[in-house]
Amino acid sequence: MKCFWAVGLMVGLLMVLPAAAQIAEVGAAELNNASIEISLSKAPSAAWMQPVLPVVASAAKVQTVPEAHQVFLDRPAGIRFSVLAGLIAADGITTQRVLSMAGTRELNPLARPFVTHGAAGQLAASSLGYAFGIGTSYFFHRTGHHKMERIFENVAIGVESACVTNNLIQGARLR
Repeated sequence: MKCFWAVGLMVGLLMVLPAAAQIAEVGAAELNNASIEISLSKAPSAAWMQPVLPVVASAAKVQTVPEAHQVFLDRPAGIRFSVLAGLIAADGITTQRVLSMAGTRELNPLARPFVTHGAAGQLAASSLGYAFGIGTSYFFHRTGHHKMERIFENVAIGVESACVTNNLIQGARLR
């Protein structure tokens, strides 16, 4: 039971770190205080005694688009990629530990040919996965989809956290 609390605490911390990395300074939007006066229609209403009142509408708060990221590996992205690298390393170590036990196999069909060849194959599979993560994030960055870039990095961290947690649970059950 203590192992599950430790795993839950580790996963919770790993989900808080990417959120903390997203904090960025954004300039305050300038308010537009222009007001528009609109009169209701002059058509007769059901209540003859009720005068037609003008409606004053205030323009909504104008939001400026934040500046586009100029640097791919800024501080938040560097933190996310560091966390992802650590999780991929932990996934590789725990995967090899679970695979060394009798009656287990790799669930990922794309990684299975690699990880069955020991540490060298695991290193190749982990390197390919990390390169795919950085490459996809860079693709989103170059095409101007900066929000999607951050979302993809956070999802990759979440998926790797789930893989490590699954490996730790499987290793604890098979002992």
